[in-house]
Amino acid sequence: MKPSPSASPASAAAWAASKPPLLRFLDRCHEDFSNETGGAVADYIPELGKADPDRFGISLATIDGHVYEVGDTRIPFTIQSMSKPFVFALALDTLGAARVESAIGVEPSGDPFNSIRLNADNHPFNPMVNAGAIACSSLIHEAKGDGAFEYIRQALGRFAGREALMRPYIPPKARPATATARSAISCATPPSSRMTSARCWRSISGNARFW
Repeated sequence: MKPSPSASPASAAAWAASKPPLLRFLDRCHEDFSNETGGAVADYIPELGKADPDRFGISLATIDGHVYEVGDTRIPFTIQSMSKPFVFALALDTLGAARVESAIGVEPSGDPFNSIRLNADNHPFNPMVNAGAIACSSLIHEAKGDGAFEYIRQALGRFAGREALMRPYIPPKARPATATARSAISCATPPSSRMTSARCWRSISGNARFW
């Protein structure tokens, strides 16, 4: 509970001092950086362009389960490529490490996040670039068929602690890249369970929107 607006400066200071040290540190960070207004909101994806640049929050979770929050931490926002580690974790849990590692590498590529380049073995370099994220979704489709999208959505909701909202979106730059995207899919799944490139781009990894 915060002190009332009419509380004396001394009581407010005493309340602030009673906070855990880590929360006091986050408060200082929030105060130090909340006036930073440099840069511009990215607008190359429609949902990114809708972001309010005045929103700023910091949330930190410790390994023992404590969560510390300051600022605008409860405002929903689109996580974009941050879906990739969660879908990778879901693929590992669903199919096992051996199956996933047989299709997706774990080495750094040096490429940007949206790379769909493959390594010498015709595999994505890692699950954190788009080629690897596409392959992760394809592997889950291999296991779950037409229920894969809903399976991923529910898993992201469990990670977030609430229901996840996903809006499929095919970025314009991805549309002409179907041949390369299809190669990324092919390296991950047998012919009997391959997704089409368009369907793969509509999957959660890399290009869907999650709030």
